[in-house]
Amino acid sequence: MLHNLLINNLVINPTKTSIAHPEIEYLGYIVNQHGIRISENKIKAIKAIQPPKTKKSLQRLLGLLLCNILGNTSQILVRRLRT
Repeated sequence: MLHNLLINNLVINPTKTSIAHPEIEYLGYIVNQHGIRISENKIKAIKAIQPPKTKKSLQRLLGLLLCNILGNTSQILVRRLRT
């Protein structure tokens, strides 16, 4: 990997770089030799969400969840529904 950085004239910031760690947390996921799983912090945050009490708060929650689940796919679906 370091060889590829040198070939492509890329530099890394040593204070932001982790090398030879058995497990790292990245974007809410735990990545290790066994694969990728959701971070416990992310699970706690989801469990801490209060149930919606109004129609608007339900729409906000559903929008947040669908955005995370579908990503860009939701934008494509909206465009197709409008045409």
